[in-house]
Amino acid sequence: MKVKIYKNDIYGYVNYNEVSQELEIVHPDENVVNIVRNYLTRRKIFKVGCHTSITVVPTQELQYFDLAMNELYTNTGIHVSWGS
Repeated sequence: MKVKIYKNDIYGYVNYNEVSQELEIVHPDENVVNIVRNYLTRRKIFKVGCHTSITVVPTQELQYFDLAMNELYTNTGIHVSWGS
């Protein structure tokens, strides 16, 4: 799954391979690459439902990657563009 990211109108992308669970992060700003990599490869707590949460690494499964990408801007200031 390939998702566009951007900061200060400079675009790149995150490519997540669901089979190998590997990330490819491409952006001209190495700081952005490092922030995104650190965010996506560390344990996160996600709320699921009103009273339940899960602790996962976003690269474990596609659904966790999606959850993390949905919260990327809130946690890092880096935007996600889901459009093609």
